[in-house]
Amino acid sequence: EPVIKSHKLQRFVVNPSIPQRYLTDEDRIANKVNPAYEAWEVQDQTLLTWLQSTLSKSILSRVIGSIHSYQVWDKIHKYFHMQTKARARQLCTNLRSTSLDGKTMREFLSQIKNIVDELAHVDNPVPHEEHVDAILEGLPQDYALVISIIESKFETPPVSEVEALLFAHELEPTDFVNTHLPPLSITLKGMCFLTQMILALAITLVVDMAAMVEAVTTTVVVVVAVMEGAVEDA
Repeated sequence: EPVIKSHKLQRFVVNPSIPQRYLTDEDRIANKVNPAYEAWEVQDQTLLTWLQSTLSKSILSRVIGSIHSYQVWDKIHKYFHMQTKARARQLCTNLRSTSLDGKTMREFLSQIKNIVDELAHVDNPVPHEEHVDAILEGLPQDYALVISIIESKFETPPVSEVEALLFAHELEPTDFVNTHLPPLSITLKGMCFLTQMILALAITLVVDMAAMVEAVTTTVVVVVAVMEGAVEDA
């Protein structure tokens, strides 16, 4: 397409203005072709030949029967439009089905971002909220607490903030707590995690004091709930 535009040939392939072949009935009977049509036809056939020479065999088979450059152009555009739509549908399916299962958090988040970037490339950008939703929906049950913190916010947080919270959760020392302190595993696990959440929120929300207050308040409520549960278990 840039080559077409650089040579000002769009008028031949996009809504072409084709001169009349014959100007009058007398010209038709005498087969006297309009000079303007002849000039257009020469350029059109030259462009048709060039277009056909640039197509692969698989694409060329889809434009068989085209006798003008605009017909080839139209068929090519329709074909690639259908391919783009099919690719976008497949990417949307991949986005909804991507999960953390068997991956590190970094690998999982990178896979989500790559799909989002590909969708933008095929002119089907993913809204910020849907990007975050795709991340949260791909998390297992043991991320329920961090999901609850993210979803409790009045506005969907930036992807960078969500990623910071998830990386903090991934680094949580659960193996030691579960192995050595089973009676207090839930309490200590929650306390370690919530401490990390506070630090992550303080870093990612330092420029937004109002949002920080909201996040810390939510965290404190969860801490109290965890402590109350620990007391009841005791």
